[in-house]
Amino acid sequence: MNTVFSLLSSEPIENVITCLNRRIDKVVYFGTAQSISSAKDSLESFLKKYCRVQSVAFRPIPRHNIDSISNIIAEDVQKEIFAGNSIFFDITGEAGPVLIGFGRLAREFGIPIHLYDVAENKLREYNPGISRSLSGDTQPQQIELDIRRYIELRGGTVDFKFHKSIKDLSDLEFAADADKIWKIAEKYWDIWTAFSECLRREFPDCDGLSVIRRTESLTASLARVKSRIRSIHKLSEIIDALARDGILTDIKRSENHYGFSFKNQKIKDCLWDGGSILELHTYMLERPACDDCFVGVHLDWNRDAGGSGNTPDVLNEVDVLSLKGYIPTFISCKAGNMSGNNALYALYELETVASRFGGKYAKKVLVSVKKLSAPYLQRAREMGIEVR
Repeated sequence: MNTVFSLLSSEPIENVITCLNRRIDKVVYFGTAQSISSAKDSLESFLKKYCRVQSVAFRPIPRHNIDSISNIIAEDVQKEIFAGNSIFFDITGEAGPVLIGFGRLAREFGIPIHLYDVAENKLREYNPGISRSLSGDTQPQQIELDIRRYIELRGGTVDFKFHKSIKDLSDLEFAADADKIWKIAEKYWDIWTAFSECLRREFPDCDGLSVIRRTESLTASLARVKSRIRSIHKLSEIIDALARDGILTDIKRSENHYGFSFKNQKIKDCLWDGGSILELHTYMLERPACDDCFVGVHLDWNRDAGGSGNTPDVLNEVDVLSLKGYIPTFISCKAGNMSGNNALYALYELETVASRFGGKYAKKVLVSVKKLSAPYLQRAREMGIEVR
């Protein structure tokens, strides 16, 4: 039996990366009582469910007493040796005093030491004078870590019941239409959200894809509303552009009536939701560069999608979430005004969700069609957020 001894890290990926890449039978984690209490259930469940680990043990240790730590580790080493098991020391992450204990016992018992570079997914081994090694004495395995499993590892769930149909680009025809909409929206971006608002307000049909208004009534309504679209001429400019690409059909325009039809329900929903096209476009750019990617993903902090018991769900929506190797990227897309508190709220909202579900390895990106002023760009840099 192959047994790995490891310090229990606050970064879940550091706790499991060895078992994702090598066939390990047993893992023994050393940590404080508090760190064990918070991580034990989710970590043990993940290792047994996905990594084929047979046994997971947790050993409480003091924070700073190196001699006590070494004695605790030595006692477990002797038990494993007596049972005929092969031991490997994993120092991935910040090992602290445990590193000293591992170093002492590695020399005394001839135990190989290794760590994984999480960002590069590279194994680094330290086996001076030792014939055994993790790479030479364990079987390789490649356990897929997609976004769902990554969030599960961090104690949450991806809740798909809130996922909107317009955020699904598996429909290739809709994906092509979304690209056409983006090119038009980009040209009219200064008034795009006003255009979407106008569609919802002026054509509030409840059924079907065709809409129609009396021209006189529409003209008067546009003139009354405080909006960047206050004339039929400006409205028609965008509608005509969409019609040329087949996004809208059956254009009707006369002295008496003004109307059109949406190509399908997804198109209608997309045009009614002004910011969604920015998310879809960002997703289409991000998807080819990563291993897994979602758009419009809802994350449940409580690892209980759907809610149960007396604990309310704590949900965050991430506009675009991708995973490349073991590195997640959280992307927030903002189509509206980004001055003042709007900018600060966007930055702190992104920081909160990325910290909870990504940890120290997470990349954070804010995509905004409106430029941030210098103070907010500086704040973003200080928070490690890339602004596009």
